Amino acid sequence: MAQVQQQTGRREPWPRRAARGLLQPLAIDVRSLAAYRIGVAAMLLVDLASRARDLADHYSDRGAFPRTARIAFDHAPMFGGHPRFGWSLHMLSGETWAQAVLFAVAACFAAGMLVGYRTRLCTIASWLFLVSLHARNPLVLDAGDTLLRTIMFWSMFLPLGAAISIDRRLRPASGSERREVLSIGSAALLLQIAMMYWCTAFAKYVPVWNRDYLAVYYVLNVDAIVKPWGRWLLQFPDALRWLTFCTYWLEWLGPAIALAPCLARWPRACVVFAFWALHSGMALTIQLGILPWIVMVAWLAFLPSVVWDTLGRFWGETTRRAFGHQPTIGRFVATLDRSLFRRPAAPDFRLGRLGGAFVAAMLGYTAVWNVSETFCSGRDEFKLPPSWRLPAQITGLEQWWFMFAPAPMTNDGWYVLKGVLEDGNVVNLWAPGEPLPVAKPKRVGATYRNQRWCRYLMCLMEPTYDIFLPDFAHWLQRRWDERYAAGRPEKRVKSVEIIYQLEETPAPDDVRPIITSMILWKNEYEAFAGSGAR
Repeated sequence: MAQVQQQTGRREPWPRRAARGLLQPLAIDVRSLAAYRIGVAAMLLVDLASRARDLADHYSDRGAFPRTARIAFDHAPMFGGHPRFGWSLHMLSGETWAQAVLFAVAACFAAGMLVGYRTRLCTIASWLFLVSLHARNPLVLDAGDTLLRTIMFWSMFLPLGAAISIDRRLRPASGSERREVLSIGSAALLLQIAMMYWCTAFAKYVPVWNRDYLAVYYVLNVDAIVKPWGRWLLQFPDALRWLTFCTYWLEWLGPAIALAPCLARWPRACVVFAFWALHSGMALTIQLGILPWIVMVAWLAFLPSVVWDTLGRFWGETTRRAFGHQPTIGRFVATLDRSLFRRPAAPDFRLGRLGGAFVAAMLGYTAVWNVSETFCSGRDEFKLPPSWRLPAQITGLEQWWFMFAPAPMTNDGWYVLKGVLEDGNVVNLWAPGEPLPVAKPKRVGATYRNQRWCRYLMCLMEPTYDIFLPDFAHWLQRRWDERYAAGRPEKRVKSVEIIYQLEETPAPDDVRPIITSMILWKNEYEAFAGSGAR
């Protein structure tokens, strides 16, 4: 029987063998898929925990972005007069307790995904709650949220519970077990990650990135996000130019090498390690929220089988030498060895023809979206109709990959949130008890509560989002009156003034920054209460 099968294998047509070889880079090892699942689920839980600190301020009607502001966002001028459609379960109620319930349910599904219990159900539910959460307050989102949302969509069509999961333990072994998944779902996930880098690299086709190599210098001068290590690096201008060069070309060439048919083993692994190094450096030097971490998790899907096989051999030899004389520990290590490195794992489901056709259609749609938004941006002959955006808005596949592109900010600054009380005293509405930061703070990034607030306030600085300044001013006034007026009318806020101290980043050979004071919002509370609150 074995001889017959061997002979049959030799008779396989060469076109089929060639096609398999070309498509092999689009396969994902189930052990890589399991590590990817655990990493994504952990990111979901960390993200929920970090957002929960501002549950009322960011997601309730008593916060800085109530539901009325969210409805106004869909009809904002930035969409060119074409209303945007964004569905959200979190819009059903503006109460803090209701948001807390939704957060708790989402955390339960993410935990199920983490341990691999009812993995497919938990993945679908986690995607649904994530899209809903992101649609509730778009002003606190960044590229990390976009990547997490898009890869969660493609994850629904992959066997995430095929290894290192409760589902795997509960499901009996079958004769069709395999270690790699090659499907339209695996192709979609890997190509989504590659598209992100290629679009970003194309958007960076400007001298500051590919000729002068000053981009990293300007990034590390954005005071709102730079960390102490980033400040320290500014004293090495030649190293910054080298880092700019490496970043730009890694974004172009890295995904191409990872998807090359003849480089699917150690060259692909080296690309994964290079991107891990790149994003680890970003996490150490600039504050970007979950972006560096979710990108590193996404690259787990690219880890080739050779890495796991090598780790398995090293693990087996090391543990046998260390615990060979202890039977109990030895049995535990052997079980872990078989489960993690050596035990074949079967995909827990396969896409049917209809499902495969749907994923293929959405992958093509995503590719056209990225070409339109990145490569054809600003060209009217390639402008797609507004109705084209509806599928992306429903599924959460809306994506724009312009991280520090086309060029990093050359200006930033800090906020002065000034309140005048009824008794004439001037107070700091953002940090009560502290003086107004008229002069530049020692660490501008430390004046923001967290990265979500930093993103929100940086959005408000842009003219596109100035329609949301009244909601923020009203939140500042109400928070002060509730916490510090304590029923004393003379301590209530009479007027709110939102000032932004804009600082131009000087060129490397110039050390004289230019600071301009910009009044973004100013109004008496009496007038504001009647017309500013929505």
